[in-house]
Amino acid sequence: MKRAITIIWLSAWTAFFVSAQDYFPIDIPFQVGGRQLAFPLAGGLNNPQLNAVDLNNDGRLDLYIFDRTGNVQLTFLNTGTPGQVSYTYAPSYEKQFPVGLVDWVELRDYNGDGIMDLFAQAAAYSPFQGIIVFRGYYQDNRITFEQV
Repeated sequence: MKRAITIIWLSAWTAFFVSAQDYFPIDIPFQVGGRQLAFPLAGGLNNPQLNAVDLNNDGRLDLYIFDRTGNVQLTFLNTGTPGQVSYTYAPSYEKQFPVGLVDWVELRDYNGDGIMDLFAQAAAYSPFQGIIVFRGYYQDNRITFEQV
């Protein structure tokens, strides 16, 4: 009995110090034929949804990707010149989006203010199936969302 209590106590005690793996993006340059690849390790998008949104309030449409297989959010800034689109991975903008989004996400300007709003599956925010809406606005020139 004493051994069982000790094992249970040690198991409970170690649970406080265990955590999941953190995600650290790997930025390793890859070259093919003397040309550096833009996103060589960005593979693995199984079921992506692409949305155009101005992430940094610079007037250019950037790229937001929601991969439904794993509910992964990726953000890319449009660094291209007029007539030429070029995207740069910008993970710092991912935290501007609501957490817990699942299944699908659509960015549309439903209230006509010129800023994209977010529609998503309500499963993480409600016990009922349905659609949840987040109003988009800019705070310090970064898009941010609040639940409507």
